[in-house]
Parts: sequence; structure tokens; C-alpha cells
Amino acid sequence: MKVRVFEFFLLLMLLIPVTASAALTETEVSESLICYACPGEALSIDRCSGGDQMREVISRMLKEGKSKQEILDVFVAQFGEGILTTVPKKASTWLPTWGRSSVFWSVFR
Repeated sequence: MKVRVFEFFLLLMLLIPVTASAALTETEVSESLICYACPGEALSIDRCSGGDQMREVISRMLKEGKSKQEILDVFVAQFGEGILTTVPKKASTWLPTWGRSSVFWSVFR
């Protein structure tokens, strides 16, 4: 009997994180996007009609079984990387920043 109770609670503990993370997926996606109609405002806090449309698209894609990255890729393809709340780290984004810094320090040194 004690083994069955332990197995039940073990199974319950394994299912709870899966359920909680599935419920947060839409929120996680909306926190990674900026509303196209209100530049500079995260989609998770935006309440305009443009944001509502974006949230509807996200909900539809989640129902289709798409991952967070697949959804973000669709929005980036449509609006560009400026739609993301954080710019991906790659050579085209960090090279100009470090290049300007090194020129500044070499000139004013």
C-alpha cells in the first residue's frame, strides 16, 4: 500500500511541471515579442487591437503544436528582428558595437 501511494505522488510530481509549463507557453512567447502597432511595448503588456491580433496568431500556432522558436521565426520573417524584445547575438549585432568602441578608445587614448 505504501508503495502505491509513493508511486501515485511520484507520478503526480512528474505531471505538475509539464502542465504548468504548457500553460505558460503563450505568456513566454508574448514576452519575447514587441507589438508591431505600438513599437517599444512588449506584447505581454500591450492591449491594443494589433496586440490582440498577434496574440490570436500565437494561440492558433500553439494549438497547431508549434514551438516557441517556430512562432518567433514566423514573426521575425514578417516584421524583422525588431519585433523581438531581445536582439539575437550574432556577428552582425556585436561587431559594430565592439568596432565603434575599439575605434573610440584608440583615438582618445
